[in-house]
Amino acid sequence: MQQKKNITLKDIALRAGISINAVSRALRDSPDISEPTKERVRKIATELGYVPDSVARSLKNDNSKIVALVYNDFYNPYFAIYCEKVFHYIKEKGYKCNLIYSDTNLMTMNDIENIMINRYCGVISFVEPTTDVALFFKKREIPFCLVGINSNVEYIDCVYTDDIDGGKQVGNYFVQNEFTKALYLTNSISETSFRRFLGFSEVVNASNKPFSFIPYQYQKDFIQIAYKKIVSEDIDFVFCFSDSLAIELISYLKQKRMKKKIKIIGYDDIHQFYPIFKNVDSVRTDTEEIVHFACDLIIDKVTQEKNINEYFTKMFPTYLHIIKAVSY
Repeated sequence: MQQKKNITLKDIALRAGISINAVSRALRDSPDISEPTKERVRKIATELGYVPDSVARSLKNDNSKIVALVYNDFYNPYFAIYCEKVFHYIKEKGYKCNLIYSDTNLMTMNDIENIMINRYCGVISFVEPTTDVALFFKKREIPFCLVGINSNVEYIDCVYTDDIDGGKQVGNYFVQNEFTKALYLTNSISETSFRRFLGFSEVVNASNKPFSFIPYQYQKDFIQIAYKKIVSEDIDFVFCFSDSLAIELISYLKQKRMKKKIKIIGYDDIHQFYPIFKNVDSVRTDTEEIVHFACDLIIDKVTQEKNINEYFTKMFPTYLHIIKAVSY
Protein backbone atom coordinates (compact mmCIF):
# COMPACT_ATOMS: atom_id res chain seq x y z
CA MET A 1 0.00 0.00 0.00
CA GLN A 2 1.13 3.56 -0.69
CA GLN A 3 2.22 5.66 2.27
CA LYS A 4 -0.55 8.09 3.20
CA LYS A 5 -0.02 11.64 4.51
CA ASN A 6 -0.70 11.83 8.24
CA ILE A 7 -3.49 14.30 8.96
CA THR A 8 -2.57 16.80 11.68
CA LEU A 9 -4.48 19.17 13.94
CA LYS A 10 -3.30 21.97 11.64
CA ASP A 11 -5.08 20.37 8.67
CA ILE A 12 -8.33 20.22 10.65
CA ALA A 13 -7.90 23.78 11.91
CA LEU A 14 -7.43 25.09 8.36
CA ARG A 15 -10.60 23.32 7.19
CA ALA A 16 -12.61 24.43 10.23
CA GLY A 17 -11.33 28.01 10.24
CA ILE A 18 -10.35 27.94 13.92
CA SER A 19 -7.10 27.70 15.87
CA ILE A 20 -5.10 24.50 16.36
CA ASN A 21 -5.57 24.88 20.11
CA ALA A 22 -9.36 25.05 19.67
CA VAL A 23 -9.29 21.91 17.53
CA SER A 24 -7.28 20.09 20.17
CA ARG A 25 -9.70 21.08 22.92
CA ALA A 26 -12.71 20.14 20.79
CA LEU A 27 -11.34 16.65 20.16
CA ARG A 28 -10.65 16.27 23.88
CA ASP A 29 -14.30 17.22 24.58
CA SER A 30 -13.25 20.28 26.57
CA PRO A 31 -16.20 22.02 28.27
CA ASP A 32 -15.07 25.44 27.06
CA ILE A 33 -15.82 24.49 23.42
CA SER A 34 -19.43 24.61 22.20
CA GLU A 35 -21.15 21.37 21.16
CA PRO A 36 -21.77 22.58 17.56
CA THR A 37 -18.06 23.36 17.20
CA LYS A 38 -17.07 19.98 18.66
CA GLU A 39 -19.43 18.22 16.25
CA ARG A 40 -18.07 20.18 13.26
CA VAL A 41 -14.47 19.43 14.26
CA ARG A 42 -15.20 15.71 14.74
CA LYS A 43 -16.89 15.57 11.34
CA ILE A 44 -13.94 17.22 9.61
CA ALA A 45 -11.51 14.93 11.46
CA THR A 46 -13.43 11.90 10.25
CA GLU A 47 -13.61 13.16 6.67
CA LEU A 48 -9.86 13.81 6.59
CA GLY A 49 -9.01 10.50 8.29
CA TYR A 50 -7.38 12.04 11.33
CA VAL A 51 -5.89 9.69 13.93
CA PRO A 52 -4.80 10.87 17.43
CA ASP A 53 -1.03 10.66 17.96
CA SER A 54 -1.40 7.95 20.60
CA VAL A 55 -3.23 5.81 18.07
CA ALA A 56 -1.28 6.83 14.99
CA ARG A 57 1.92 5.48 16.49
CA SER A 58 0.38 2.01 16.38
CA LEU A 59 -1.05 2.35 12.86
CA LYS A 60 1.29 1.47 10.03
CA ASN A 61 0.45 1.13 6.36
CA ASP A 62 2.87 -1.72 5.95
CA ASN A 63 1.71 -5.30 6.36
CA SER A 64 1.96 -5.81 10.11
CA LYS A 65 0.25 -9.23 9.73
CA ILE A 66 -1.94 -8.59 12.78
CA VAL A 67 -5.72 -8.71 12.38
CA ALA A 68 -8.14 -7.15 14.88
CA LEU A 69 -11.04 -9.44 15.77
CA VAL A 70 -13.92 -7.47 17.34
CA TYR A 71 -16.87 -9.00 19.22
CA ASN A 72 -19.43 -7.76 21.78
CA ASP A 73 -20.91 -10.77 23.59
CA PHE A 74 -19.29 -12.85 26.34
CA TYR A 75 -22.29 -15.14 26.84
CA ASN A 76 -23.29 -16.44 23.42
CA PRO A 77 -21.09 -19.47 22.51
CA TYR A 78 -21.52 -18.52 18.83
CA PHE A 79 -18.86 -15.83 19.23
CA ALA A 80 -16.42 -18.12 21.04
CA ILE A 81 -16.74 -20.66 18.21
CA TYR A 82 -16.07 -18.12 15.48
CA CYS A 83 -13.28 -16.38 17.35
CA GLU A 84 -11.44 -19.65 17.91
CA LYS A 85 -11.77 -20.65 14.25
CA VAL A 86 -10.56 -17.26 13.05
CA PHE A 87 -7.56 -17.44 15.39
CA HIS A 88 -6.52 -20.87 14.10
CA TYR A 89 -7.08 -20.13 10.41
CA ILE A 90 -5.32 -16.76 10.56
CA LYS A 91 -2.39 -18.46 12.27
CA GLU A 92 -2.22 -21.07 9.50
CA LYS A 93 -1.93 -18.22 7.02
CA GLY A 94 1.01 -16.69 8.89
CA TYR A 95 -0.97 -13.91 10.58
CA LYS A 96 -1.94 -13.11 14.18
CA CYS A 97 -5.12 -11.84 15.88
CA ASN A 98 -5.82 -9.29 18.57
CA LEU A 99 -9.13 -10.04 20.25
CA ILE A 100 -10.98 -6.80 21.05
CA TYR A 101 -14.16 -6.54 23.10
CA SER A 102 -16.73 -3.83 22.44
CA ASP A 103 -19.56 -3.12 24.88
CA THR A 104 -21.81 -1.56 22.24
CA ASN A 105 -24.14 -2.73 19.47
CA LEU A 106 -22.54 -0.28 17.02
CA MET A 107 -18.87 0.57 16.65
CA THR A 108 -18.64 4.38 16.79
CA MET A 109 -15.80 6.86 16.46
CA ASN A 110 -15.60 6.93 20.26
CA ASP A 111 -14.44 3.30 20.13
CA ILE A 112 -11.60 3.87 17.68
CA GLU A 113 -8.89 4.97 20.09
CA ASN A 114 -9.79 2.18 22.52
CA ILE A 115 -9.68 -0.62 19.97
CA MET A 116 -6.67 0.53 17.95
CA ILE A 117 -3.97 0.02 20.54
CA ASN A 118 -1.90 -2.37 18.40
CA ARG A 119 -0.62 -2.30 14.86
CA TYR A 120 -2.88 -4.25 12.56
CA CYS A 121 -3.51 -4.73 8.87
CA GLY A 122 -7.24 -5.52 8.84
CA VAL A 123 -10.38 -5.91 10.91
CA ILE A 124 -12.81 -8.82 11.19
CA SER A 125 -15.80 -7.74 13.25
CA PHE A 126 -19.08 -9.07 14.62
CA VAL A 127 -20.00 -5.49 15.55
CA GLU A 128 -21.49 -3.26 12.85
CA PRO A 129 -19.59 0.01 12.31
CA THR A 130 -21.18 3.40 11.84
CA THR A 131 -20.63 5.16 8.52
CA ASP A 132 -18.00 7.38 10.18
CA VAL A 133 -16.05 4.35 11.36
CA ALA A 134 -16.26 2.67 7.95
CA LEU A 135 -15.02 5.86 6.30
CA PHE A 136 -12.20 6.09 8.84
CA PHE A 137 -10.91 2.61 7.90
CA LYS A 138 -11.34 3.35 4.21
CA LYS A 139 -9.18 6.47 4.44
CA ARG A 140 -6.51 4.49 6.32
CA GLU A 141 -6.77 1.72 3.67
CA ILE A 142 -7.47 -0.90 6.34
CA PRO A 143 -9.85 -3.65 5.11
CA PHE A 144 -12.90 -4.24 7.31
CA CYS A 145 -14.98 -7.44 7.06
CA LEU A 146 -18.28 -7.62 8.98
CA VAL A 147 -19.40 -11.17 9.82
CA GLY A 148 -22.99 -12.20 10.51
CA ILE A 149 -24.67 -8.92 9.54
CA ASN A 150 -25.89 -7.71 6.16
CA SER A 151 -25.08 -4.03 6.64
CA ASN A 152 -25.97 -1.16 4.33
CA VAL A 153 -22.93 0.77 5.55
CA GLU A 154 -20.53 1.58 2.71
CA TYR A 155 -16.80 0.77 2.51
CA ILE A 156 -16.94 -2.60 4.29
CA ASP A 157 -17.21 -6.23 3.23
CA CYS A 158 -20.15 -8.26 4.56
CA VAL A 159 -20.19 -12.02 5.13
CA TYR A 160 -23.42 -13.44 6.53
CA THR A 161 -25.88 -16.33 6.39
CA ASP A 162 -29.18 -16.55 4.51
CA ASP A 163 -31.23 -15.83 7.61
CA ILE A 164 -34.45 -15.19 5.69
CA ASP A 165 -34.29 -18.69 4.24
CA GLY A 166 -33.31 -20.08 7.66
CA GLY A 167 -36.44 -18.48 9.11
CA LYS A 168 -38.51 -19.89 6.26
CA GLN A 169 -37.22 -23.41 6.94
CA VAL A 170 -38.29 -23.13 10.58
CA GLY A 171 -41.64 -21.70 9.46
CA ASN A 172 -42.22 -24.62 7.10
CA TYR A 173 -41.38 -27.08 9.88
CA PHE A 174 -43.97 -25.41 12.10
CA VAL A 175 -46.65 -25.32 9.40
CA GLN A 176 -46.11 -28.88 8.19
CA ASN A 177 -46.31 -30.49 11.63
CA GLU A 178 -48.96 -30.80 14.34
CA PHE A 179 -48.15 -27.58 16.15
CA THR A 180 -50.90 -25.05 16.82
CA LYS A 181 -49.35 -21.69 17.74
CA ALA A 182 -45.82 -20.29 17.45
CA LEU A 183 -43.76 -17.62 19.17
CA TYR A 184 -40.71 -15.85 17.74
CA LEU A 185 -38.34 -14.95 20.57
CA THR A 186 -35.32 -12.67 20.28
CA ASN A 187 -32.92 -10.86 22.59
CA SER A 188 -31.26 -8.98 19.75
CA ILE A 189 -32.10 -5.70 18.02
CA SER A 190 -29.90 -6.57 15.03
CA GLU A 191 -30.97 -6.72 11.41
CA THR A 192 -29.95 -10.38 11.57
CA SER A 193 -32.79 -11.03 13.99
CA PHE A 194 -35.17 -9.12 11.73
CA ARG A 195 -34.25 -11.26 8.71
CA ARG A 196 -34.87 -14.46 10.68
CA PHE A 197 -38.22 -13.11 11.83
CA LEU A 198 -39.05 -11.97 8.28
CA GLY A 199 -38.52 -15.43 6.77
CA PHE A 200 -40.41 -17.17 9.55
CA SER A 201 -43.38 -14.79 9.55
CA GLU A 202 -43.70 -14.88 5.75
CA VAL A 203 -44.27 -18.64 5.77
CA VAL A 204 -46.51 -18.73 8.84
CA ASN A 205 -48.64 -15.79 7.68
CA ALA A 206 -49.36 -17.69 4.48
CA SER A 207 -50.83 -20.55 6.54
CA ASN A 208 -53.84 -20.65 8.83
CA LYS A 209 -51.71 -21.05 11.92
CA PRO A 210 -51.26 -18.16 14.38
CA PHE A 211 -47.97 -16.89 15.75
CA SER A 212 -46.82 -14.17 18.11
CA PHE A 213 -43.64 -12.34 19.09
CA ILE A 214 -42.29 -10.26 21.96
CA PRO A 215 -40.71 -6.90 21.05
CA TYR A 216 -37.26 -6.93 22.63
CA GLN A 217 -36.63 -3.95 24.87
CA TYR A 218 -33.82 -5.19 27.13
CA GLN A 219 -36.19 -6.44 29.82
CA LYS A 220 -34.29 -8.11 32.64
CA ASP A 221 -37.17 -10.57 33.03
CA PHE A 222 -37.35 -11.34 29.30
CA ILE A 223 -37.51 -15.13 29.73
CA GLN A 224 -40.18 -14.83 32.43
CA ILE A 225 -42.27 -12.69 30.07
CA ALA A 226 -41.90 -15.36 27.38
CA TYR A 227 -42.92 -18.07 29.84
CA LYS A 228 -46.09 -16.20 30.82
CA LYS A 229 -46.96 -15.69 27.16
CA ILE A 230 -46.39 -19.38 26.39
CA VAL A 231 -48.75 -20.37 29.21
CA SER A 232 -51.44 -17.73 28.65
CA GLU A 233 -51.62 -18.17 24.87
CA ASP A 234 -51.17 -21.95 24.84
CA ILE A 235 -48.07 -21.77 22.63
CA ASP A 236 -46.47 -25.07 21.65
CA PHE A 237 -43.70 -23.90 19.26
CA VAL A 238 -40.93 -21.34 19.90
CA PHE A 239 -38.41 -20.14 17.34
CA CYS A 240 -35.48 -18.48 19.14
CA PHE A 241 -33.05 -16.01 17.61
CA SER A 242 -30.07 -18.06 18.85
CA ASP A 243 -29.20 -21.36 20.48
CA SER A 244 -28.01 -19.42 23.51
CA LEU A 245 -31.51 -17.98 23.96
CA ALA A 246 -33.11 -21.36 23.27
CA ILE A 247 -30.97 -23.00 25.96
CA GLU A 248 -31.93 -20.29 28.44
CA LEU A 249 -35.63 -20.81 27.70
CA ILE A 250 -35.36 -24.61 27.94
CA SER A 251 -33.64 -24.30 31.32
CA TYR A 252 -36.35 -21.97 32.60
CA LEU A 253 -39.19 -24.22 31.42
CA LYS A 254 -37.59 -27.17 33.18
CA GLN A 255 -37.22 -25.08 36.32
CA LYS A 256 -40.94 -24.25 36.17
CA ARG A 257 -41.71 -27.96 35.61
CA MET A 258 -43.59 -27.19 32.44
CA LYS A 259 -45.75 -30.23 31.66
CA LYS A 260 -46.91 -29.29 28.18
CA LYS A 261 -44.59 -30.37 25.36
CA ILE A 262 -43.14 -27.41 23.49
CA LYS A 263 -40.93 -27.55 20.41
CA ILE A 264 -38.04 -25.07 20.73
CA ILE A 265 -35.76 -24.33 17.78
CA GLY A 266 -32.66 -22.15 18.00
CA TYR A 267 -30.12 -20.79 15.53
CA ASP A 268 -26.37 -21.34 14.89
CA ASP A 269 -26.34 -25.09 15.77
CA ILE A 270 -23.66 -24.83 18.45
CA HIS A 271 -24.31 -28.53 19.16
CA GLN A 272 -21.87 -29.42 16.38
CA PHE A 273 -19.11 -27.71 18.40
CA TYR A 274 -20.39 -28.20 21.96
CA PRO A 275 -22.04 -31.66 22.26
CA ILE A 276 -23.17 -30.74 25.77
CA PHE A 277 -26.00 -28.84 24.05
CA LYS A 278 -27.21 -32.03 22.36
CA ASN A 279 -30.93 -31.33 22.90
CA VAL A 280 -31.13 -28.10 20.89
CA ASP A 281 -32.77 -28.24 17.47
CA SER A 282 -31.30 -25.48 15.35
CA VAL A 283 -30.47 -23.85 12.02
CA ARG A 284 -26.90 -24.46 10.94
CA THR A 285 -24.47 -23.23 8.30
CA ASP A 286 -20.94 -24.06 7.15
CA THR A 287 -18.95 -22.18 9.79
CA GLU A 288 -15.58 -23.21 8.39
CA GLU A 289 -16.46 -21.86 4.95
CA ILE A 290 -17.56 -18.51 6.38
CA VAL A 291 -14.40 -18.13 8.47
CA HIS A 292 -12.13 -19.08 5.57
CA PHE A 293 -13.86 -16.66 3.21
CA ALA A 294 -13.67 -13.72 5.65
CA CYS A 295 -10.02 -14.34 6.58
CA ASP A 296 -8.91 -14.94 2.98
CA LEU A 297 -10.68 -11.76 1.89
CA ILE A 298 -8.86 -9.66 4.49
CA ILE A 299 -5.50 -11.22 3.64
CA ASP A 300 -6.05 -10.82 -0.12
CA LYS A 301 -6.71 -7.12 0.40
CA VAL A 302 -3.69 -6.71 2.67
CA THR A 303 -1.45 -8.38 0.10
CA GLN A 304 -3.20 -6.50 -2.73
CA GLU A 305 -4.42 -9.70 -4.36
CA LYS A 306 -7.80 -7.95 -4.24
CA ASN A 307 -8.51 -4.25 -4.70
CA ILE A 308 -8.73 -2.51 -1.32
CA ASN A 309 -11.49 -0.27 -2.70
CA GLU A 310 -13.64 -3.10 -4.09
CA TYR A 311 -16.23 -4.28 -1.56
CA PHE A 312 -17.71 -7.78 -1.37
CA THR A 313 -20.98 -9.19 -0.04
CA LYS A 314 -21.22 -12.94 0.42
CA MET A 315 -24.25 -14.87 1.71
CA PHE A 316 -24.02 -18.50 2.83
CA PRO A 317 -26.87 -21.05 2.85
CA THR A 318 -28.51 -22.40 6.02
CA TYR A 319 -29.97 -25.80 6.93
CA LEU A 320 -32.54 -26.74 9.55
CA HIS A 321 -31.11 -29.46 11.79
CA ILE A 322 -33.64 -31.35 13.90
CA ILE A 323 -31.76 -33.52 16.36
CA LYS A 324 -34.74 -35.33 17.79
CA ALA A 325 -38.51 -35.43 17.47
CA VAL A 326 -39.24 -35.05 21.19
CA SER A 327 -40.31 -31.60 22.37
CA TYR A 328 -39.49 -29.98 25.74
